[in-house]
Amino acid sequence: MSDDPHDDLPTDQQAESSSAVEPTVTTREYRVLIARLRWLRETAGLTQAQLAELIGEDQTTVSAIETGRRRVDIVELRTILHAIGGEALLYAAVVDAFAAMVDTPVDRRR
Repeated sequence: MSDDPHDDLPTDQQAESSSAVEPTVTTREYRVLIARLRWLRETAGLTQAQLAELIGEDQTTVSAIETGRRRVDIVELRTILHAIGGEALLYAAVVDAFAAMVDTPVDRRR
């Protein structure tokens, strides 16, 4: 396991040829996000099956997210980060802050 989660990012060509199912990951930013999630999970010492149990999903769902065959939405991202714990909670705090901003009314009269 590398210290840099970006080391094993698939290229667009690798992502397209690695599976019969077309990956939904189309941007480098999203590939970085899922690589970071995998790295955080591995750093926390969790298997895909263990994380899946913590978030109420099955292992194939976690695998699909980590390989780009399934996109993760902001609610799932928050759930995954909280389940991983540790360093992932720093990322969860950012997601929580974003959610709080969305829930706060914006004064557009300025």
